[in-house]
Amino acid sequence: MSKIGKTIRMNSRTSIKSDRGSYGSALSSLAANITAFPQILPSPISAEDQPSGITTVDVAIRQPFQIRRQSTLVKLFSFRRRQKVEELQRRKENRFNIDNINECQTDVSTLYEACRMGLLHVVKTLFRNSNYKKAINVADENLYTPLHYAAANNHVDVVYFLLDNGADINISGGEDFIGPLHIAIKENSYETVKVLVERGAALDKNDKFGLQPLHYASSKGHTNIATYLINRCAKRPELINSVCQDSRTPLHLATFRCCNEIVSALLLANADITNPAVRGRTPLHYAATRKNYEGFMLILNRAKQLGINVIEHCDKENVSTLHIAVDGSCLEIVQRCIDEGADVNAMTNELLTPLHYAATSGNVDIAKLLVDNGALIDTRDNFEMTSLHKAACADHPEMMKYLISQGANIDVEDVDDFTPWMYTVWKGYFEACRLLLELGAEKSCCLKTGKTVMHLAAQQRSFKILKFLLDECCNCMSGKKDSGGFTPFLIAAREGDCQYFRDLNAMTKATKRIIRYQYSAVSIKCSQIVEYLLQKGSKVTSTDNEENSAIHLATKNDHYDMVEMICNMRSEVDVNARNKVGQRPLHFASINGSKRLVKLLLKYGADPEARDNCFGAPIHVAAKSGFRDVISVLLDHSAKIDCRNKNDNTPLHIASINGHVDVIEHLLLEGAPITALNDKNQTCLDVAIEYNQIEVAVAIIKSKGWERVMMSRSLDGYTPMKRLIEKMPIAAEAVMDRCIYHSNHSYDDPDRTTMAELGKKKLLIHPLISAYRCQKWQSGLNFLYYIQALYFIIYLIGTSTNITIEIYGFLGISNNYSNVMKGPVALTPSRPPTEADIRGRIAILILSCLALSRILLVAYFMKCHYFSSILFNILDILLIITSTLFSLPIYEPLTYFRCQIGAVAVFLAYINVLVYFQRARQVGIYIIMFHKVIMTIMKVIFIVILIIVAFTLAFSLTFPSQLEFYWFHIAFVRTMMMMVGDINFAEMVRELHFSGNLSNTGLGFAFFIMLIVLVNLGLVNLLIGLAVGDINKVQRNAHITGITMDICMINEFNRALPLYIRRRLYKPSITIFVNGPRNKFKKFIWIKTSSLASIHKEKSQIVQKCDLAWQIKRQENEINKIRDNLEDVKSDIGCAKDMIRELLVLSGSKSRCI
Repeated sequence: MSKIGKTIRMNSRTSIKSDRGSYGSALSSLAANITAFPQILPSPISAEDQPSGITTVDVAIRQPFQIRRQSTLVKLFSFRRRQKVEELQRRKENRFNIDNINECQTDVSTLYEACRMGLLHVVKTLFRNSNYKKAINVADENLYTPLHYAAANNHVDVVYFLLDNGADINISGGEDFIGPLHIAIKENSYETVKVLVERGAALDKNDKFGLQPLHYASSKGHTNIATYLINRCAKRPELINSVCQDSRTPLHLATFRCCNEIVSALLLANADITNPAVRGRTPLHYAATRKNYEGFMLILNRAKQLGINVIEHCDKENVSTLHIAVDGSCLEIVQRCIDEGADVNAMTNELLTPLHYAATSGNVDIAKLLVDNGALIDTRDNFEMTSLHKAACADHPEMMKYLISQGANIDVEDVDDFTPWMYTVWKGYFEACRLLLELGAEKSCCLKTGKTVMHLAAQQRSFKILKFLLDECCNCMSGKKDSGGFTPFLIAAREGDCQYFRDLNAMTKATKRIIRYQYSAVSIKCSQIVEYLLQKGSKVTSTDNEENSAIHLATKNDHYDMVEMICNMRSEVDVNARNKVGQRPLHFASINGSKRLVKLLLKYGADPEARDNCFGAPIHVAAKSGFRDVISVLLDHSAKIDCRNKNDNTPLHIASINGHVDVIEHLLLEGAPITALNDKNQTCLDVAIEYNQIEVAVAIIKSKGWERVMMSRSLDGYTPMKRLIEKMPIAAEAVMDRCIYHSNHSYDDPDRTTMAELGKKKLLIHPLISAYRCQKWQSGLNFLYYIQALYFIIYLIGTSTNITIEIYGFLGISNNYSNVMKGPVALTPSRPPTEADIRGRIAILILSCLALSRILLVAYFMKCHYFSSILFNILDILLIITSTLFSLPIYEPLTYFRCQIGAVAVFLAYINVLVYFQRARQVGIYIIMFHKVIMTIMKVIFIVILIIVAFTLAFSLTFPSQLEFYWFHIAFVRTMMMMVGDINFAEMVRELHFSGNLSNTGLGFAFFIMLIVLVNLGLVNLLIGLAVGDINKVQRNAHITGITMDICMINEFNRALPLYIRRRLYKPSITIFVNGPRNKFKKFIWIKTSSLASIHKEKSQIVQKCDLAWQIKRQENEINKIRDNLEDVKSDIGCAKDMIRELLVLSGSKSRCI
C-alpha cells in the first residue's frame, strides 16, 4: 500500500477514511472530538515520524495528522485528551491564517498537503502565486502530483479545481507509474472516479505491471466502481478482456477475489472465459482454486450458453479443473466437474491423477467419489508413486485403509524402491506404520542400496518405530548391512544427536522453547536407539566397508555425547581402532577441530602419536586444518612437535603449506624446529615460498630463529633470499628490515644528536641495500675498481700511442703539416721497423698478454657467469686479437693491412674504456643514454636504410653525369650526408649548367625536394623524438639505474674474485653513523651513500613494518576468512532448514523427503 493510503484523511464534512479498519472505535472517538474543526489538525507527532515526502515550514500547513500505529492513538487519548485537543485547536487557528500564507509561504510541499487534506480554499490561495501554479504537474519525493493526492482522498472539489487549472488527468506517479484514476480506484473513491472518467481519463492506461483501471477495480473488489467502469467499457470489448503482464484479465482477478457480482457483470459484458493467464489457467481454474462455487457456476453457465466445454481446459502443466478442485478438497466443485464429464483419470505432466491429489489431501469422501466414477487405484506418477504412496507420505491412515480395501497394491515400489510401508517408517508415522503392517505389508522389503526399514528408522532417529520393529517383526534385521556396510547401529552412531539448533541466539523465545524441546527429544531418541540396539545384540565392534567403527563414525560427525556414551557402555570399544586408510578416531577429531572430542578420546586412552597409512599423526591433520587449540591439547599430552609424515613434513611444514599463520606462531613458540628439512630438502620457509604463502613467510621471518632458516640452502644451492626477491618482494623487504639493528646510544648523544627519518622505498633503495653497497665498496671493492680503471687507461694509452706513432711513420706523416697539404701521402711499405717501433710492438704484446691473463683468470672463477656481460667480453677479446695481429710478427715491415688492423685496435680500445666507465656514477648515466639512443635507432634502421637506398638509386639514375652519384657506394654515402644536411645544391646546379644538362633535371629537383621533406624534416625529427624520449626515461630512473649498475658491478667483482679473497673482504655487519664521520675523506665516502638515512627515531620501533601491499593482502585474507565463516553460517542455516523439514515430517507434513 502506498503512503497515501496509510494516512487518515478528513474533508470539510469531517468524514474519516482509512485503509486500516482495525482502528475502529479509536478513529470514531477522534472524529467526535474534532467535529467542529473545518480542516485537519496539525499533528503533535515528532519530526522523526513524518513521512519522507513532507517538509516543515514556518507558517501555514506544516504536518498532516498521520498515525502509523494503533499505540499512537492510545497514547493520544490516554493522557490529557481534552487539553491536547484544545492545544491542537489553537495551533490550527494560528497555522491556517490566509494572510500568513499569502505573505510568507514558499514551500511547494504545502500544495501537496492541502490537496491531500482537501483544503480547497488553501489551494486557491496558493495558486495566486505562480510558483505553485507551475507545480501543478510536478511530482514530490513520493513521485505523486497534487491530483494524485486529491484523487486518493476523494476530494472532488479539489479535483475539479486542479483539472480546471491545467492538471494532467493521465499523468503517471508513484513507483508503479499509476495515474489519478488508478489511485482513486485503489482507495475506493467512487465520486472521484466518476469525475475523472467524465473529464476524459484514459480507461486503457497501464501502470508498471500493465494493470488498467478495470483490473484495479476487479482486484480490489470495489463493486460499484467496477460496475461503473464495465458500463463505460461496454462498447470497448478490448478493455473488458485486457491483459496485464501475467496475462490475467479483470475476470481472472474478480474470480480470484471471489467478487461474484463483478464476475457476473463481466460475464454480461462478454468477458472471455477461455483466456489463459501466464501459467495457462482460465478464470474457471481460479474459481476452483479459491473454492468459489458461486463464481464457478457463473462461469460454467456462461460457457454452456456459448457452447464451450471449459471443464477439460488444462493449464501449461496439464492440470485440469478437477485436479485443482480435488487438491482444494472442494466436494461441490468436484461433483460438478464429474457431472459435466471431467476425466477422473486425467494426468498432469507429472502423471498425477485426481486420485493422487485426493490421497495427498486425505479427503476420503472425494476419493470415494472418484473411485465410484471409475478412477484407477494403482496409477503411477513420474516417480512411480501410486495413490497409496501419496497417502503414506502424508500420514492419512483412513485413506490408506480405504485404498487397500479397494484393491491397492500394498507392496508396490516407486522409482526409489520405496514401498508405502517404508515411507511411513522414513517419515516416522507410527500409526500408519502399524496399520500397514497389520494389513499385510512385506517385512523384508529393502532398497537397491540394501537399506531395510531398520536402517531407515535409525537414520531418521525414530526410536518408537525402531523399537516396535525390533519387538514385533524385524529383530533378525538388526545386524544386516546395506551396500555401504552400515548396520542400523552404525547409522545411529553416525547420525548422533541433533546439532542443528545449538545456536539459538537469533531466535525468539517461543522458537527457542520449541527447538529446545525438539532437540532434547531427538537427542534422547538417538541415545535410546543406540542403547536398545546394543541390548538386542548389535555388535559395538562392527564396521562398514571402509572399516570405520561406530566410534569412528560418531567422531567423524562430531557427536560428542554419542562418543562418550559408546566409550562408557562397553569395555571392548577400541579408541585406537584403525580404518582402511589407517585413521584413528583421534584423526577424525583433529580434522574436525573438536577440542572436546580430542580431550575425551585422550582421556579414554587414545594414542597422540598414532599414525595412518601415510604416517600422518593427529597433529599433522590438525596443522593442515589450522586448529591451534587441538594442537595445544595434543602437545599437552606428549605429542611430538617434530614428528614427520611419509614426506618428512613436520607440522610446521604442513601449516606453512596451508597458510595457517596462527598455527605457525604457536608451533614456533612451543619450540618447533624452524630448520627442519623434508624429503625435498626444504624448510618451512621454502615451502611457504613454493606455495606463495606471503603471510606465513613474514611470520617466519619475524620469529626468533629467522637467521638460521635464512642461512639454509636448498638442493639448487640457493638460500631463501633469492626466491623471496623473485616471488615475495614484501617478505624480502621484511628480511632486510630485520637486518637493521639500533645502537645503544641515546638520541641526545652530543656526537649523534640528529636521527634521519625513515623513507619507505622499494627494494633497490632499501637502507639495507644502501648499506650493502657501502660495505662492499669500503671492504676493498673501491681499490679493485680503481685498479681496473687504471689498467684500462694504461692499456688504452699504451696501445693507441704505439700504434698511432708507428702508422704515422709508415704513412710518412711528419709534424710539418705543410708537406701534407702539398700532395697525397706517400706510403713506405719497404721501410723496416725502427727500434722504437719494435719496443712499441713488444709493449703492446705485453699489454695484450696481461689482458688475456685477466680474462682467463676471471673466466676461471666466474665460469658460466663470465658470459653474462657478453658485449664487454667480446670487446675485450677483439681488442686483444687486433692488438696481437698488429704486433706480430715483430720484426717484419708494416703493411697497409696491418695499419687497418691497428686502426680497429685503437678504435676498440677507446670503445672498451667507454663501456667500462658506464658504471661510473657521474659519467655513466650519459653513456647509458647514448646506448639507449643507439638501440632505438637500430629498431628503425630498416626503415632508414630503405629510404636512403631509394634516394640513392633515384639520384644515380637522375644525375648519371655527376661523379658523386656515379658509383652506388659513393652515392649511398653522399645521400647519408645529405640526410644530415650536407646538400651543396648551388655547386651541383653550376656543374649541370656548364655541362648542358640543366634542362633535363626537373625530376631530379623533385627528388631533392622529397629528400628534404621526407628525410631531413620527417625521418630525422622522428629519430630525434625517439632519442629524446629515451633520454627522458633514463633521467627519470637515473637513481635506480645507478644503484642497479652498482649491484651488477658488485656481483661481477664477487664472482671474479677467488673464494679466499672474498672471505678476507667479507664483513658481517657495518655501522652507519647518520650524521656522518668527522674525517673529511670518510665523510666524502659517506655522502656517496646518502640514502642510508632510513632509521627510526625510537629504538622500540625496530623496522618490522610491512608494506601497504602486504597489509592489503592480509585484509584480503581476513575477508576470505569472513567469507568462509559466512559460508559456514549458510551451511548451518541449511542444516537448520533440513532439521525443520524433518520436524515437520514428524508432525505430519505432506512434503516428500527421501
